[in-house]
Amino acid sequence: MSRTIRIVLPFLLALSLILAGCAQPTAAPAPQGPADTEEQPAEAPAEVSEPAGEPAAEEEPEAEEITLTYWAVVPTQLQFDALYERFQELYPNIKIDFRQFQDAGEYGQQLAPALSSGEGPDMFMVFNNQVNRFENFTEPVEERLNAEWGSDWQDLFIPVAIPGATSSSGKIVGIPIGVESQEYILYNQTLAEELGIQMPPKNYEELVAIVNQVRESGQDIIPLALGAKDKWHITGFYIQIANQFGPGKVYQAEAGEIPWTDPALVDAMKAWKQMFDDGLFQEGAVGLATYPDARDQYYYSRKALMFPTGSWHVGSYALPPNGEKMGTAIEGDATNAFLFPQIGPYESVATASISWIQAINKDAPAEKKEAAWKWFDYFTKDEGAQIFTDLLQASPVVKGMTPRTLDQLPFESDRESVRMLVDALANAQGAMRFQYPELEEAVGTALQEVATGQKTPEEALQDVQAVSDLIER
Repeated sequence: MSRTIRIVLPFLLALSLILAGCAQPTAAPAPQGPADTEEQPAEAPAEVSEPAGEPAAEEEPEAEEITLTYWAVVPTQLQFDALYERFQELYPNIKIDFRQFQDAGEYGQQLAPALSSGEGPDMFMVFNNQVNRFENFTEPVEERLNAEWGSDWQDLFIPVAIPGATSSSGKIVGIPIGVESQEYILYNQTLAEELGIQMPPKNYEELVAIVNQVRESGQDIIPLALGAKDKWHITGFYIQIANQFGPGKVYQAEAGEIPWTDPALVDAMKAWKQMFDDGLFQEGAVGLATYPDARDQYYYSRKALMFPTGSWHVGSYALPPNGEKMGTAIEGDATNAFLFPQIGPYESVATASISWIQAINKDAPAEKKEAAWKWFDYFTKDEGAQIFTDLLQASPVVKGMTPRTLDQLPFESDRESVRMLVDALANAQGAMRFQYPELEEAVGTALQEVATGQKTPEEALQDVQAVSDLIER
């Protein structure tokens, strides 16, 4: 059966309300006190003494302080700080020791052995394509949510949410906290205007022309700063490109239904090599991480015009006062984004997936699990979910939840980039990531070897086929 997926996100109809400029909800009026009257207060009853020999009632003891450990790639540190501030007001006795990883690969490498040794965090984030890998370490959630949220609790979320957090054995490992998609290009609109460059490009040929304009400008500016060291990023990039050469074929290959040497997939790999041959990216891109290298060293430092990334960076990085853009060399610049343009015979369309899943460690002590459930409820469907939505990191998975912060973006171009994302997500086709981590590793290696000329597209995809043949489906 084909794994070609068309993701239609009806919740984005609600999200499109932001285009009308959703404002912060009006605060409810303060409760009115009792009306003044001319009546005199009734005489207070006589004081009653405690019976002799009977002790006075004791005050209820304060809740014992509990500290939870929490590892994640998302939320970022700044986003966690915003979430944690309100959580502390609600639960002052629950402290959270948060560790944020900027490198997704490093996160997986450290999380797995920590959980296996019993030294893992009390709460952690699971990528949607690693649900099977980490399901045995997660606290089952379905029974408790049935009891506390109601038997229809899954209806609180958009249709793709809970299936995206469910393992092949049927275990729901947690609740997703957003929808993400690829492949987008952030760009510095102010810098483009200074260089006399018209943005954005309408097709791949125009993108190449812009790159050449930057190189010929005489300025020490990189046209497009790519972090190709990250296999998770470039495999998502390849999936989006592959759908331009044979819509859905990459998912058929993933399912073992067609070979990875299918002509459409080979052509997509050739297109990837063409990008490097055309000088789209900086030299040494394969040795550079997306975060923080390409982002901080080049784009945020005003040394790159463009920066390829995913939907998680469209809007969120520019949101004051804590957006990543704040305090960098481009804080005062207008910025924007576009979907990577058409390079194949079929239209360029975004891919999308449920992204990060909030989970609880099944081996955490009982008292810590109870505290972790407070964060779980808060972050996945309550106030924390709204705060996270307002941060513009991802499109929400809670039905009817929309960001209230679009008007806080400093430039109209930033707001325009979010509108572009809404439209792109509404038309997204296919999953952004592979279901099998082995394929992400294999395809990522193939892309790096093709980019550096170590292997031809055909040779690299033969290697992918060898890994694919070993996967139990």
